[in-house]
Amino acid sequence: MKNNTLSKAVKFWDRAASSYDREEKKDKEKYQETINQLAQYLKPEYLVLDFGCGTGLIANEISPLVKQIDAIDFSQKMVDLAKTKAQKQQITNVQYKQVTIFDNYLKPASYDVILCFHVLHLLESVEQVISRMHELLKPEGLIVSVTPCMAEKPFMNGLFSVLNKLGLTPKINPLKLQDLKMLFPEENFEIIDHHLLPKTSNEYFIVCKKIPLGQ
Repeated sequence: MKNNTLSKAVKFWDRAASSYDREEKKDKEKYQETINQLAQYLKPEYLVLDFGCGTGLIANEISPLVKQIDAIDFSQKMVDLAKTKAQKQQITNVQYKQVTIFDNYLKPASYDVILCFHVLHLLESVEQVISRMHELLKPEGLIVSVTPCMAEKPFMNGLFSVLNKLGLTPKINPLKLQDLKMLFPEENFEIIDHHLLPKTSNEYFIVCKKIPLGQ
């Protein structure tokens, strides 16, 4: 992501941080369904990376189900709020950091699962990010994502385009399900689950398993 684009994105999400939890949890039924579906891919011995962790909504919830979570976001205000909530809940196995996914803090072949919820449609260099996630995963590690495909809702896509020009929303890549699946090249990933998330009209739950290079 170019520096000026990254700076704009950081400023937007810093402003949105205080209201993020409230917006995400408006539909409690959808939120709980997401947690339930994610839980089936987690194990007590797993090390998880939560990429684009926001205010820790998911990481704090699933922390009892895994060994450790490295939760990252480029918004310092998001990370600060996440840390505060984790401390209040006495959660000790989630480490929050304000870094990008390309930071050297993250070590190759370290993670059993990488989460990217509501992130992929916002990325400028999505192919590079997917490649980096492949590098960070252990052999046969999983990417679990939830992504809205705005191209399947032309009216909403047009509305968000206008709101973006007004500075009220971030830039959104208008994906369709097929576009989303093609982000995970067959030589690098096997898609083991993909379906429309219940209680939504265009948000897809996708699970991809890493295929080690040369296999």
